[in-house]
Amino acid sequence: MAVVCALAAPVALAGEGLAGDASASLQARNFYLNRAFDRVPPGAQQKRDEWAQGFMLRLHSGYTGGPIGFAIEGYGATAIKLDSTPAHAGSGLLDSHYGERAPAVAAEGYLTAKARSGKTTLAVGGMELQTPVLGSVDIFLLPQWFEGSLLRAQGVGKFDFEAGVIHRINQSGASDSDDLSITGPAALNIDFADGPRSSDRFSLIGTTFRPLPPLSLSYHYGQLDNLYRQQVFNAAGWWPVDGRARALGVEARYLDTGSQGVTNIDNRAWAARFSYHFDHLKLSASYQDMSGSTGYPYINSSNAYLFNFVELNAFNHKDEQSWQLRFDYDFAGLPGLSFMTRYVSGDSIDVGTGIEGREWERDSDLQYVFKQGLLRNVSLRWRNATVRKNFGPDVDEHRVIINYTIDLL
Repeated sequence: MAVVCALAAPVALAGEGLAGDASASLQARNFYLNRAFDRVPPGAQQKRDEWAQGFMLRLHSGYTGGPIGFAIEGYGATAIKLDSTPAHAGSGLLDSHYGERAPAVAAEGYLTAKARSGKTTLAVGGMELQTPVLGSVDIFLLPQWFEGSLLRAQGVGKFDFEAGVIHRINQSGASDSDDLSITGPAALNIDFADGPRSSDRFSLIGTTFRPLPPLSLSYHYGQLDNLYRQQVFNAAGWWPVDGRARALGVEARYLDTGSQGVTNIDNRAWAARFSYHFDHLKLSASYQDMSGSTGYPYINSSNAYLFNFVELNAFNHKDEQSWQLRFDYDFAGLPGLSFMTRYVSGDSIDVGTGIEGREWERDSDLQYVFKQGLLRNVSLRWRNATVRKNFGPDVDEHRVIINYTIDLL
């Protein structure tokens, strides 16, 4: 009830005539996930298998007039369990863990107050965030989002700027938000030395410089209080080839992460990616290298700003070296049909047992979006991932996703 009342605010603003560009949409997402594990210890979970239905309502009041415009944005979502058992729980679709019964229904939502002057915006409240040091993912039933504040200024000469403070994170299907913590610290050789394992403050600041249309240079700094601080440098460019529907892309990235407190976090990651576009075809290759006394940390299963961050793995272990080949294709003869496949291999991993850790992952993604008729804007998607490694269980996963979005305003 509280979520519904909160989400009524943007509609009320629009109804009072304070804004003429209000928008509202309802998204329905049906999600089935099956993840099977092989070579697991006795008594460990061998399969995660869940099916759920999600509904996401997004409302925006539009900005008021004047030199400073104000707006309210609202988001409310419901996760409905269709099939889940304690033995197969923990897939990430619902707020459940192995051995627990997932809730039949869960609701979540947020409000965001916004102010805008020219190309500068301030947002305070809930948000789906994308920055090099912290970013949301939308790969399960409901999107991941954060609570905090973010200031963005675009088009200041050839620069964009952003700064913010984030306090909490909300995962897919969870009714409550959590403090910010590190994903899988034990596997990354991270030691907290009896210090805190989570924080309620992540600060970020960054800028992007575009000296020429195809080239961008960026620097971002992020700090998770009492745990780690991180610097990210990125350079990217696209260049047309032969003046036709061809383009060559090059991107290089360097990330320096160290302790901010009593942890032993110490990681340097560098990576490069080369891409070639030709009509409906895209080929890309990337290389990623980890050094330092730990792996690369990132927050609560959020977006890791790594080229080899893929469906199940990030290839971010201590000393890991990894490479990726990827193929994307949009079918010209059947509009709406697209396909992607990639292979990532990592080795030289320090797993602490004296052996060299090795792993690989192969992903495939097939999607069709109806362009006309009764099912217009309905998308059908199948995702498959296969993981093999010599220091952990093998994984085979299938995801089947049906999406439909309706514009209400």
